[in-house]
Amino acid sequence: MRLSVLMFIGTFYVAALNTVLAAVAGTCTQGDAGRLYGVVFSILLYFIALITMRFSITMRRELLFILPALPVVMWQTIFSARLSFDLLWNGAAACTFLMGPGPAYPPSGGEMFFAVAWPAMALMVILGLAMVWRALPKSPTA
Repeated sequence: MRLSVLMFIGTFYVAALNTVLAAVAGTCTQGDAGRLYGVVFSILLYFIALITMRFSITMRRELLFILPALPVVMWQTIFSARLSFDLLWNGAAACTFLMGPGPAYPPSGGEMFFAVAWPAMALMVILGLAMVWRALPKSPTA
C-alpha cells in the first residue's frame, strides 16, 4: 500500500477518534469545557486526510477503507448541530450541554467558538468527502 493511502486512512481515523474523545471523554470540573477545543486538532487532521486523498491515485480503495468511520462522521454532524443549537439558541453553557440534565454550569468562555468550529468541521468533512467522491475517475464504458 502506498504511503499516501496509509496517511489518509490513518489521519482520517485519528481525526474521527479525536472528535469522539473531545466530545465524550472528560468532566466539566468547575465549568471547564476545554475538551471541546480538540476540534482544532480534528480539523487539522481531517484537512490533511482529505487533501491527501484528493491527490491520491487510488481514491476508490481509500473510500472503501473509511466506510467504518462514516457513522462517526454522521454522529459528529448531529452532535455539532445540537451543540450549536443549544449554545446559540438556548444560551446554554457548553458544560451544561455536555453533562446533560443536572446542575447548570457557568459559561466556559468558549461557547461562541465551539458553536462555530464544530459545525464548520462537520461541514468541511462532508464537503471534502463529496469533493473526493465527485473527483473519482469515471469508469470506462464498454
